[in-house]
Amino acid sequence: MMFKKIITIIVGVVVVAGLGYWVYQSISAPGEEVITEGSTECVSDDDCIVFGETGDCNCGCYNKDDLPSSTGGECFRAAPVDCKCVNNKCEGIFEGEMSFEEARQIAEQSECIEEGNLTEGGYGAVDGWWVKMDVTERSCIMVCAVSTITEETHIDWRCDKINSFNECVDAGNSILPPTYPDAPRVCRTLDGRNFSEGVEEKACVEDGDTFSTAVEGYLDSCCEGLKEWFPIPDTRFSIADVCYENGPPSESGIGICIKCGDGVCGGHWKYDENPCNCPEDCGGKNKSHFSSIEEFCQSNDWKLSLSKACEGTSKGFPICKLCTF
Repeated sequence: MMFKKIITIIVGVVVVAGLGYWVYQSISAPGEEVITEGSTECVSDDDCIVFGETGDCNCGCYNKDDLPSSTGGECFRAAPVDCKCVNNKCEGIFEGEMSFEEARQIAEQSECIEEGNLTEGGYGAVDGWWVKMDVTERSCIMVCAVSTITEETHIDWRCDKINSFNECVDAGNSILPPTYPDAPRVCRTLDGRNFSEGVEEKACVEDGDTFSTAVEGYLDSCCEGLKEWFPIPDTRFSIADVCYENGPPSESGIGICIKCGDGVCGGHWKYDENPCNCPEDCGGKNKSHFSSIEEFCQSNDWKLSLSKACEGTSKGFPICKLCTF
C-alpha cells in the first residue's frame, strides 16, 4: 500500500514538472517577446546601452549596470542601433531617421489639428520635428512637436521673432515676479525663454548650453574660452587616456558648449569632462571611462554591446582589436 502511494507521488511530480516545462517552452517559443530581468530606468543617455542583437527576445535598451542575464531565446524582434534616456526610461533608436514628411503625416493624424491647421515648413529639434501651424499668439507660432523616438505629439510654441525684453513685453507676454529685491524685471515667452530688462542679449552660447549649426532657433557658436562638444551621439570611449571611436562621429549639428581648457577636469550639471571631449584638462588624471584595456574587455559595454557591433557596422575600428587576446 505504501509502495503504491510512493509511485503515485512520483508520477504526480513528473506530470507537474512536464507541465511546467511545456509552459516554459510555450512562453519561450519563437515569435514571442520574453523580457526577463533588467532595468530600463535612467537619468541620462550615458546610462543606456544596446543589449543583444536582432532576433533576440530580450534585445533592446537597458541600464548599463542592470542588464538581462540572457538574450531570452529567439524572437521576431529588431535591436535598436542606439539608445536615449526619455522620461527616465531607456528608449531605442532604430534604423532610418524620421523625415520631416513622415513627421508631418503623423502630425496630420494627431490631436494637434484640433488646435489649428498645419502650414508649410517646420523646424528640426533635438529629439524630433516641430511642424508649423496657422495659430499665432503673442508673436509666437504654434507648432505640432513630433518625437522621432516615440512618435508622440504635443502642442509647442516657437517665438523666434522675440529676442529682447522689450520685444517680449510688446508681444503681450507675462512679466515674472522679482526673485529678490531690486532684481531686474523678467519677461517669459510662450516657448519658455526669459529676457531680463536692461541685460544685453546673448551673442554666443554659454557654459552647458546648447548650440547648433543646423537647427533653426539656436545660436551657432560658443562664448570665448568654451569648446564645442557634439554628444548626440558621442560614440567614443576613453581607455587609459586614449580615446577610441566605436562608431561614426555625430552629424546632428547640435552640441553643448563645455568649459574645457581651464585645467580642471570637472563635472557640470549638464555634462562630464573626460579624455575624449577634453583631453587637455583630463589627461593623466584617471578620468577615463576605463583605467585599462583589461578592465574594458571585462566590462558589459564590451561583452554585451560593442563586441557584437564590432562584428557588424563598427568592424574595422581600432577599439575592435583590443579584446582579441
